[in-house]
Amino acid sequence: RIGTVESTFDVIGNIRASDSVNITSQVPGIITKINFREGSNVKKGRLLVQLEEKEQKAEVARWRAIVKNKNRLYENGVKLASTKNIALTKLDQLATDLSEAEAELNIALAKLEKRMIYAPFSGKIGLSNISRGNYIVPGDAIATLDAINPIEIDFQIPESVLSSLKRNQKIKG
Repeated sequence: RIGTVESTFDVIGNIRASDSVNITSQVPGIITKINFREGSNVKKGRLLVQLEEKEQKAEVARWRAIVKNKNRLYENGVKLASTKNIALTKLDQLATDLSEAEAELNIALAKLEKRMIYAPFSGKIGLSNISRGNYIVPGDAIATLDAINPIEIDFQIPESVLSSLKRNQKIKG
């Protein structure tokens, strides 16, 4: 009779996530919102934790007002320059002031963004180490996140069966 022969052997191995991280904050602050449940699946980019942000929002509003004012002054300077009623060095200074204010606004926006902690990839959230109202500092573990699709399996194959295996051969677990 002609047919297929199935060969089996037992191995011991470890199953692990393809990616795994401890979720932490880049900045210190008080937790105001927790947007996940332990053991739940989350998608990449999902907001997980939000820190208190009143001060940073006020700083952004302050720099937006300054940029608006500096922009108005620069536009007025451009109008005056077209009629030669302002020195070009003064117009250059107005342009520099506007650029500096825009840079400060971008810094304030970046600081505000750091108050929100997002999932770096899709996966399963592990045990949480936080509660609303907790004060955390950079490096404090918030929770773990494990990518479980796909998972990785590590095992060793006995040398006696190694020669019977082929590259990309399917295995059953």
